Amino acid sequence: MNKIKLDNISLCINVYKKLLPVSRQLHNISERKCNGYADTDWGRKQEQRDERKKSNLINKAISLALEVDLYIYYQTDPRGCSLYLIDNKMDSTNYNNGIAIY
Repeated sequence: MNKIKLDNISLCINVYKKLLPVSRQLHNISERKCNGYADTDWGRKQEQRDERKKSNLINKAISLALEVDLYIYYQTDPRGCSLYLIDNKMDSTNYNNGIAIY
């Protein structure tokens, strides 16, 4: 029987906690994109900010997931959870078998 080390569990919990704000921010970006940006200077600037922010957040999520030898799946539909931790056997067809970060 494999023994689970407390350090491993602690690391997983900490990664999950660090991913929570990332997931919320990605969800907010997805909502704004779904609602559409205003055809104004402000709307276009907001869209550009969101794209830069999304890229940075995804990179952060990837590096956090790698700390526990997992991957992320970013689901852009704002009606559900935006971020999942998945393993190498999961993809866009079964990502919901992973750990939802919400």
